[in-house]
Amino acid sequence: MTTRAYAAARRTLTLVDKLYEINWGLVLLISLIACVGLYGTMPYTVARRTGEIGIRMALGAEQSRVLRMVLREVAILIGIGLAIGLGAAVATTRFVESFLYGMKPNDPWTLSLAAVALAVVAALCEENPATE
Repeated sequence: MTTRAYAAARRTLTLVDKLYEINWGLVLLISLIACVGLYGTMPYTVARRTGEIGIRMALGAEQSRVLRMVLREVAILIGIGLAIGLGAAVATTRFVESFLYGMKPNDPWTLSLAAVALAVVAALCEENPATE
């Protein structure tokens, strides 16, 4: 390999590495935006039912039953959202495949990590409004 070819190959690798880092940065940014959206949406689901929860408590409902009711509703919303999101992710892999570098289109670790992260964030943001 000549010096010129070696230098060109090195520049190409450096560019690919930088694009790889930019892609990970974008993935983290998109994940952060999704988590912030969940943080705003999930407490809203409880806040809109504040009157109903107050009436239930006034009529003698136990706090644990009301908490279970709210958390069950949130779990259903999380499940529906994850099912739609994972379905859309799997369905669009042909389109996205050309953008992925160093990953398989249906990488199970990536899909499961994203699903778990969003479910954990949704559950954590729901705990505080539900207990109030």
